[in-house]
Amino acid sequence: MTRQLLFLLMLTAGSLLEAQIPEPGRYPFFKKIAETAPGISTIYEGTPDDFRRILTDNTSEADNHRLEKVKGDLFVQYGMEFPAISAHRLDYYWNIEEAPRQAGKTKVTLFLALGNDNFMPPTTYPDEFQAASRFMSSLRQDLQVELMRQVLEELEEAYEVEMKKLRELNEEARDQAKRKIKLEAALSELLSTQAETATEIDKQTQLMEQLRTQLQELRTRSDAGY
Repeated sequence: MTRQLLFLLMLTAGSLLEAQIPEPGRYPFFKKIAETAPGISTIYEGTPDDFRRILTDNTSEADNHRLEKVKGDLFVQYGMEFPAISAHRLDYYWNIEEAPRQAGKTKVTLFLALGNDNFMPPTTYPDEFQAASRFMSSLRQDLQVELMRQVLEELEEAYEVEMKKLRELNEEARDQAKRKIKLEAALSELLSTQAETATEIDKQTQLMEQLRTQLQELRTRSDAGY
């Protein structure tokens, strides 16, 4: 599915205007560390690559913001100081995956840890989870802007391709028009020559008939002894 079509479907469904609230709860984690962990999750429009790019942009000013891959869809920012969520250095685990049975959407789950995989439950750290919910919600508009930008970029590229085709067709049409003018001029000259030739043939035919008649008359007189 092209981004243009996806975007049109989003507009039709009104999904750009939806504001799905991130939900705290227990979610599957990396089995070698923990089967499940407390976290907060939501669904975004766009691809996992889109989200990772937006996340990196929005945390770029924080210390230790580099997004490292743990395994599969799980990424982490170790010891990041990010005041938008907490005044403390935390480990931010992000599970960023294609949303099940929802084409063109991404499911994102954030796990907060104090270090050493000591995960923070929302009941104990409500302020951090409320801040995380606000931050994750703020990324939604950034993702929509990014998706619009990408769609516009693709449309502009397609427009340039079509404009190039149109310029080529216009040039070909001009060349064909020039050839048509030349062909029409050549045809006109040919028809004129054809008419002149036909007239000349008529004259020659009449002259030959006159000469044949005169020749016959001369032969007749000669035979009669005139």
